[in-house]
Amino acid sequence: MSDTFAKLASKIISSTVWQLDDHTRLVWVTMLAMKDKDHIVTASVPGLAHFARVPVESCRRALEILSSPDKDSQTEDENEGRRIQPVENGWFIINGEKYRWFGAKAEMQEAVRLRVAAHRAKLKALHAVTCNKTLRCNDQAEAEAEAEERKKKEGASAPARSQKGFVAPTDEEAAAYATEIALPKAKLDTFLNHYKANGWKVGRNAMKDWKATMRNWLNDRFASAAKPTNDRNAHTYAAGHEAELGKQVAEIVRRRQEENNKRWAAQAKAREQQANAKRDDTQS
Repeated sequence: MSDTFAKLASKIISSTVWQLDDHTRLVWVTMLAMKDKDHIVTASVPGLAHFARVPVESCRRALEILSSPDKDSQTEDENEGRRIQPVENGWFIINGEKYRWFGAKAEMQEAVRLRVAAHRAKLKALHAVTCNKTLRCNDQAEAEAEAEERKKKEGASAPARSQKGFVAPTDEEAAAYATEIALPKAKLDTFLNHYKANGWKVGRNAMKDWKATMRNWLNDRFASAAKPTNDRNAHTYAAGHEAELGKQVAEIVRRRQEENNKRWAAQAKAREQQANAKRDDTQS
């Protein structure tokens, strides 16, 4: 007897076989437990009676009932309600394949149900994570926007700083000090426009004292330095570039002249050798 797993349909308790005597029910359930994968029960009558724990005569009568037509059977087919069919060395469970398919179908439906439930749970969890990330991103973006707005408001109300420790003067402060040192209005405007544009730097260095710088402007020491130098720089660069280009051209011309001189000398030497060879041939 093979070690197999037999399933019982729940509707067996409402079938006609469940209305039979106890020994017949025991023999039927025993045969369902003993059948192999091909639904064959391999046993003798005494052996089956031993496994079913019923008398041999009761087992014979049960086999006869199970192999006979059942007019009250719920199964409508050509077998007329027969449950078993005698075969060599045992019996064949007639509807075994049918009920196995029913069981497999139920298992597949349950597996599909579990997979769908797991997939929906996964999608729900993913949706929750996505929503949380979106909310966090939105909150972060709103916080950054608010911080930027506060920064702009603070920057508009506070004096401009070009570097740590230096506070650029307001127009009113610069005008008041210009009046104090008698700096002309035109020079004051030039002073403010120049240093606002370059970030309050003197040359490449950060400004330390704007009042001292303004006093220097009064003496025209730095005013000339504030004038645009783009034209002067461009002219200087162009002149230097032109000189460098002239040197490169002169070098190229010199090299080509040397190459030409060498080539001409080689050609002249070859012609001389040819003439000497002809002369020797003529004399000989």
